[in-house]
Amino acid sequence: MSDASRGPVWSRLRRRAFAWADRFLPPGAAALDAEALRRARLTPLLVLAVLVWTPVFAYFYGPLRPAALCQQGCALLAVGCLWIQRLRSQRLAAHLLLGLYTAAIGALTLGGGGAESPLFSWFVATPMVAVLMLGEFGGVVWAGVTALCLAGVFGAEAAGWELPSTVSADVRLPLLVASLGGLTTILFCWALLLESSHAELAEALAGARDRAERVGAEKAQLLNTLSHEVRTPLNGLLGSAELLLARNPRPEDRELLEALAASGAALQALADGILHRARLEGGQGPGEPRPVELGPLLESAATALRSVARRKGIDLRVELAADCPKVVWSDEHYLRQVVLNLSGNAVKFTHRGEVVVSARRGPLPGRFTVEVRDTGEGIAPERLQKVFDPFSGSEDSTGLGLSIARRIVEELGGELKVESELGRGSRFWFSLPHGARPAAEADRTALGRALLADDDRVGRLVGRRFLEALGLEVDAVRDGREAVECARSRPYQVVFLDCDMPGLDGASAAAAIRAHSPAVPIVALTASSDPEDRSRCREAGMNAFLSKPISGDRLAEVLRELGVGVGSSPPLS
Repeated sequence: MSDASRGPVWSRLRRRAFAWADRFLPPGAAALDAEALRRARLTPLLVLAVLVWTPVFAYFYGPLRPAALCQQGCALLAVGCLWIQRLRSQRLAAHLLLGLYTAAIGALTLGGGGAESPLFSWFVATPMVAVLMLGEFGGVVWAGVTALCLAGVFGAEAAGWELPSTVSADVRLPLLVASLGGLTTILFCWALLLESSHAELAEALAGARDRAERVGAEKAQLLNTLSHEVRTPLNGLLGSAELLLARNPRPEDRELLEALAASGAALQALADGILHRARLEGGQGPGEPRPVELGPLLESAATALRSVARRKGIDLRVELAADCPKVVWSDEHYLRQVVLNLSGNAVKFTHRGEVVVSARRGPLPGRFTVEVRDTGEGIAPERLQKVFDPFSGSEDSTGLGLSIARRIVEELGGELKVESELGRGSRFWFSLPHGARPAAEADRTALGRALLADDDRVGRLVGRRFLEALGLEVDAVRDGREAVECARSRPYQVVFLDCDMPGLDGASAAAAIRAHSPAVPIVALTASSDPEDRSRCREAGMNAFLSKPISGDRLAEVLRELGVGVGSSPPLS
C-alpha cells in the first residue's frame, strides 16, 4: 500500500522513525545496500520498543521483584547496543540485543509462572527478529537458542520444579493484553521496514525507468546527429565520385575514383548498419522502403560467408528463380541481416554437403520468397518450437541470430518458418511483399527549372550537377528564406529542400512555398533517420524524400515518380 493511500500521518511517522534510526547507522552507512540498511535500522527501532514496554511490565510484575529488575537491567544494557552498532558493527549489536531480549523474556517467564506466563509466547519472536537482523543463518542459530530456552522451561516443569508466579490473578488479563501489544509493536517495526523496502524499491525502479528514458532520448539524439553529420559529407564524397566517374576518366584515375567510391559506400553501409541496429534494439520499425536488387543482395550475403564455408568443405551457392522479381522494395539492410543470420546459422551447423540460398516468386501475388536450406545436423522435433528463442542454453544454441531474424521478418510484413529432419538438414524460408511501385504516368511535365536549397556548399554543388545532368536548370540557395523568396519570384517544376537548415528549415519553407504554389512538387533532402522529422515534412506538404547521400539513379527515379520529365535513361546510370 502506498503512502498516498495510507495518508500523510503514516508518511510522517515513517520518515521520523527512520530519521531517528539513521542516527545509529554503522560506519560506512552510505555504502550499504537496501538489505543492510533495513537491518541496521531495525536495531534502534527494537531498542525503542523495549524501552517503551519495560515500565509497563515492571508495573505488572512489581518494580522491585527479581524478574522485573532483570528485565529493567536488560533494557538499560540494550541502549548500549545503539552505540555498539554506531561505533563497531551491526551484527555484533544485533547478537547482543537478541541475547538481552532472550534473557529478559526468560526472567519474566520464570517470574510469571513458566509456560503459563503471558510473556511465554514472546520467545517465538526471537528467531523472527534474528532473521530480519542477521539473515537466514542467524535466524537458525537463534531458533536453536530459543528451542533450548523452551526446553528448559518445559523440562523444569516436568521435573516438578515449582515456578511461582509473582503476578497477581487480577492483573493477568491486563498483562496478557500488554504482552500482545508488545508483540504487535515488534511486528509493526517489521512491517514498517518491509514497506520501506517496497517503497524504496519502487522509487529505485522509477528512477531506473527515468534514467533509461533519458538514455534512450540521448541515444536517439546521438544517432540523429550521427546520421546527419556522417551522411552530409558522404553526400559530397559519393556524389562527386559518381560525377567524376561519369566523365570517362583515365584508367589510372578511374581506379582511384572507384576506390574512393567503394570506401565511401563502405562508410555509408557502416553508418546505416549502426542506425538500423539501434533502431531494431529500440523497437522501431524498418526504414523507408527502397529498391533492392535481390540477386546481388543474396550474393553479397553469401560472399561474406564463403570463406568459412570453404574451410569446412561446404558448397555455398545462390539460386535465383526465373520468375523471381529482380528488384523488390524493402529495407535493404534489414533484409540483408535476415539472409546473413539464416545463412550463417546454416553454415554453422552444416559439416558436409551444401547450403543453398534461393529466391523465387511468392505463393501469393505481389510477394517473393527467400529460402535457406542446408544438409546439416537438423533439429530435433522437441526443439523445433524453441529454435527462435534467444539463447536456449544448450551447446547447439543459435544465440540471437534466428530470434533477430524472425523479429525483422515480422516487421517487414512476413513470417519466418522452418522445417527440419534430424540428421538430414533444415529449411528456413519467409515470404515478403515485394512492393513494386506502379509505373509513372505517361504524361510528363516539360523539363524546366529546379530550385535547390541546402546550407552545405558541397551538397549544393553535387545536387546542382546531378540535376543539370538530368536536363534541368538549377537555382541553388543557402537557406529556407532564400528558397521562399525564389519560389515567390518565379515558377519551378520541382523544389528540393534540405530538412535541416539554419533559420527557416525545410518543413517551414515547404509550408510557406505551398501556401502560394500548391501544385509544385517539393522533395525533402534529409540526412536524418528520425521518423518524426519525416512526418513533420509530410504534414508541411512535401511530396517525396531523398536520403543523403543521393545518387543520380535515385534522383532520376524520384523525378519520374513526381511527373517531372527526364530522359528515358538517366545520364549517370
